[in-house]
Amino acid sequence: MKTYRVQCRLGGRLIVSEFQGQDDKDVREDFIKQLKKGNASVSYESVYRPDRIFFFYEEIANDSK
Repeated sequence: MKTYRVQCRLGGRLIVSEFQGQDDKDVREDFIKQLKKGNASVSYESVYRPDRIFFFYEEIANDSK
């Protein structure tokens, strides 16, 4: 499993979640599942355009040291 950090900017909100998923192609669906579970932080910002959706994700290195 990989650990992902997702940032979604939508309607003047910044939504951030970290979770484990299988692979890159399922990140969006896994992110939606995490939102439904309430595993995300939401803050308000006025930097980005509220009429656009910005979706970023990154894989976080899993250190087993």
